[in-house]
Amino acid sequence: MPFGFFGRISRRLRLLLALIALVFLASSATLFHLSNSPDRDLQFVREVSTDVSPQVLTRAFTAINNWRDWHFNLKDAELLDATALAPGARIRFFIEPPKKQWKRFEMITRVSTFIPDRELELEFLADSTGRLSRLFSKLSWKIELIAESSPGSVQKTLIRGTLRATTASGRSRIFSKLTPRILMNQVFYPDLEKLSLLEFPKDPTQVTPAQQTPGKHHAQR
Repeated sequence: MPFGFFGRISRRLRLLLALIALVFLASSATLFHLSNSPDRDLQFVREVSTDVSPQVLTRAFTAINNWRDWHFNLKDAELLDATALAPGARIRFFIEPPKKQWKRFEMITRVSTFIPDRELELEFLADSTGRLSRLFSKLSWKIELIAESSPGSVQKTLIRGTLRATTASGRSRIFSKLTPRILMNQVFYPDLEKLSLLEFPKDPTQVTPAQQTPGKHHAQR
């Protein structure tokens, strides 16, 4: 009786181990296939609606020293070889997650498009750790300001943020297939919700978050 009991346990254990080995081999084969597949072009879009006009929001673009107010994990930003925001200008980002100083790094971007009251686009050039360069061969961020009318003739602005990327490594190819939204969220630095809440006094270098009032409605789409 005891021998039969332990024999049944042994058979079940062997079946379980065989099943685990099969799952492991299948998962490894899938990951190997994904890591060696062709690089992928990715796109991530986020939209926020606000009462703030495109003309006012443009001032958030031109006040580089206030970009930390509407970018995730941004400690500071500076123009490298220009005195004003314009196509071709390079911008250095000092990224430092709160309470995670060991993860800080610098990132260099270039302004590819700047149309006041309409559009700002940056392209990634390099980062101090090489992490982004290893993940992506191309990376760009675009913010569009789209004026739109709502019922009652209330003027609103749709802030549309678009992130485009091209994978460059097995790791990024795997994540782009299994969890593309999580991957893109990690490198989408503009905080459109905070941008939609900024208000601007006369001095454009003194940008502060606005207090949301009952008359203002902001929606994440």
